[in-house]
Amino acid sequence: MSEDGPSGYSINEQIACVAREVRMREVLYPKWVLAERMAQATADRQLNCMKAVLRTLEAMIGKP
Repeated sequence: MSEDGPSGYSINEQIACVAREVRMREVLYPKWVLAERMAQATADRQLNCMKAVLRTLEAMIGKP
């Protein structure tokens, strides 16, 4: 196993990537819902799931 772990990316890189994804979804999903490109329930579920991924990764390094 490499220093960055089995994925080849450090946990901090993964956290940064997921955090960017959360921010992007927070901007785009409301627009997509308004344009009827995505249902509100789907947007809520996907955004909340990605936020859960971020919390899980942060918990792995003890970040509050």
